Amino acid sequence: MWSSYEACKKIVKEEWLQWHIRNEESPAQVFKAIARKSMARLILWSKVEFGERDKKLKVLLGKLKKAKENHDQRNSGREIQNLETQIQRHLMEEEVYWKQRSRADWLKAGDKTHKIFPCQSFGKEKEKQNRRNVASRFCEYFQNWFTTSNPSTDQINAALQGMAPRVDTGMNTHLEQPFTAEEIEAALDQMCPTKAPGPDGLQAVFFQKHWKSVRNGVVATCLDVLNHLIFTKAAVEDCMHLKKVFDCYAMASGQIFNYEKSSMFFSGKIPEEQRETIKNIFKLNHKLFSSGGKEILIKAVAQAVPAYTMSVFKIPLGLCNDIQRAMKLSYAKIRGGLGFRDVSCFNQALLAKQGWRLLQNPESLVAKVIKSRYYKNTDFLNAKVGSSPSFIWRSILWGRQVLQKGTRWRIGNGEKIQIQASNWIPRPTTFKPIVEPSLPTGAKVSELILPNQQWNESMINQSFARMDADIIKSILLPRTPQEDEIIWHYDRKGLYSVKSGYQLALKIKFPEPPTSSAGASQEEDVFHVLMECKLARKIWRCTDLEAAVQSIRRDDMLSTMHSLMRKGAKSEIDYVASIWWATWHARNKLLFEGKKPDPRETVAKAKAIVVAYQAMQFKEQDSPSSIKEKEAQRWNPPPSSKLKINVDAAVHAESQMAGLGAVIRNSQGQVVVAAVKSINFQGDVSIAEAKAVQWGLEVASKASFTNVIVETDCSMVADLANNKVSNKTEIWWTIAEIQSSRQDFQSIDFQHVPRQCNTSAHSLAKRALKSSGSVIWWDEFPADVLCLFDGFI
Repeated sequence: MWSSYEACKKIVKEEWLQWHIRNEESPAQVFKAIARKSMARLILWSKVEFGERDKKLKVLLGKLKKAKENHDQRNSGREIQNLETQIQRHLMEEEVYWKQRSRADWLKAGDKTHKIFPCQSFGKEKEKQNRRNVASRFCEYFQNWFTTSNPSTDQINAALQGMAPRVDTGMNTHLEQPFTAEEIEAALDQMCPTKAPGPDGLQAVFFQKHWKSVRNGVVATCLDVLNHLIFTKAAVEDCMHLKKVFDCYAMASGQIFNYEKSSMFFSGKIPEEQRETIKNIFKLNHKLFSSGGKEILIKAVAQAVPAYTMSVFKIPLGLCNDIQRAMKLSYAKIRGGLGFRDVSCFNQALLAKQGWRLLQNPESLVAKVIKSRYYKNTDFLNAKVGSSPSFIWRSILWGRQVLQKGTRWRIGNGEKIQIQASNWIPRPTTFKPIVEPSLPTGAKVSELILPNQQWNESMINQSFARMDADIIKSILLPRTPQEDEIIWHYDRKGLYSVKSGYQLALKIKFPEPPTSSAGASQEEDVFHVLMECKLARKIWRCTDLEAAVQSIRRDDMLSTMHSLMRKGAKSEIDYVASIWWATWHARNKLLFEGKKPDPRETVAKAKAIVVAYQAMQFKEQDSPSSIKEKEAQRWNPPPSSKLKINVDAAVHAESQMAGLGAVIRNSQGQVVVAAVKSINFQGDVSIAEAKAVQWGLEVASKASFTNVIVETDCSMVADLANNKVSNKTEIWWTIAEIQSSRQDFQSIDFQHVPRQCNTSAHSLAKRALKSSGSVIWWDEFPADVLCLFDGFI
């Protein structure tokens, strides 16, 4: 929180300049002294700067209340907005303060529940014996299965005979190289900024924010400490010899080893008794777990140990409840808990993974055996329990409930997909037409596809309701007929994961109870409150996002957020979240206090929240990563033997159109070719980004360019084009065409770049939305296109 203030930066700079003055002392001693003095000065400055904040907040709240009671809104409107901005800034600073004090990495700014954090930071739970007992029971059970047989040295040598060493000479040479300053910078950059501080009381964020000032001191101290690391075999005799060496060195040099400040790390396979014996040799003190450590222990042991059993068998619900009652904390964070999994839902998600493997690997031995036993004449998703089923099969069928709620078909040719019975429309939660189409029962999706692999739009418009027809026509089809395939809808790659399956299992087990603020006869859920009800509609009309919001279909709020991002509102997500919060607050004021809110005032309050939040974000300009990031956020010309193609896509949600832009430049940064194209938006921004890459390659091929580098600001598309990841969703049809076009080039590289390096292509893509069809400019460019390249050539 301090880092954004110039006074804080000045104090740090002044103190750490002393490093060069005291270079005759050992680096560790100088580091400790400077860190202690810096901390003392910063604490004094903080008391002056942030003291009596509660009183200041009460004064601001009092002024705000008087301003709102003033009926002359024309004069008090600006005053209200200024006061709300100051209050939001004050609350944000307070929240960031308690976030750092609580050491809870999962806590994010924007919740304003800061009054609970003092209790979290300093409170100590008195009783956790029940959870430790549960963990120990699980450990004892599995320890009997996995205890070592204590093989002899001869037996181990016989087993390893003929196996080559894994560490060769080159690897050993690399391991023996001295530590470098670059490695220390990289390690600091990877550290979580707000984890628990070290003995000096300073968190990693302090060093990251003030890296320019503290770099020399930190690097010198770390190198000095790292050079004193000692590795030894965890044998009692070896450790006793090492202790004698330490004592001999201390007597000869006069420097005494401080074992109280020393740490010892063991391999995970060292027995506990042996560890205790070695600790006693060096007289190291035992340290108890912190509350955070106990939380991690429970998550790592009590929940992870039964994972294998739960992935094969359905655990009785009574046992699941017993485990949760023993832990007492098995509520999700959004429900006020600490994020421990619901055991039965986790069990169901793990079993769904087994069902997913049966779907994806039908030629595996286990899939063939199960199919021959339980569903010879049908598929897994429609299989019955059968006669005399095994407990494993009944468990997998229980997990299948999750798959039935979250899988859908990716259309290749439509031969396997029934229009009314199959899940094929990419719209949760049914994935089926909302209104029954005027088609025969049992009709296939293939009947809706023309021979040229395009949708039969006239037939679709006649047979389906408009809300269904619009989505169907937006589904991407391959250029040539392909096999239909089942995919997992709740993953961008179309692959099932236990994480996403667990979230769906939670929704199945804990459906949100209907309540209504609009009337007792109307069911109300979160989506209705924030998007559909009369008050919410009035609020959205006062924003510039009304068109994007009206095109959103009913879904859970996370999926709604993703839909808004796909429709091009990614940069407005902070604004959307604050509008939701302000809408919820206004709704509660109306229901429980009878105060009718002003939609314009609600929107102004949301904007003030966003401004205050953005103003309080940490500035990354002094950290090692930000310096490297700024250097990387510049467009770089290609080598002299290649041309660089920058591509991007822009989306207009209201017209359901996407614009594609491509610009090709040489090694001098000169624009050789520029091109734009407008296409129908198919509901997913990543598909539009892939179409932009395909368009750029098409333009390069027409220009007979054979050695190119393609840059896109969509990392997903770049990884797919480079075959780094797999994907089963509709975007794969475009990716397959991109990869097949490689044969038109001698060399081609796909790279991901930040948006700042792709500004020209983005500007062209936005221009494409204003035109129809495609346009390619060679060498000579219109004035309005040339101005898009100004500053980027």
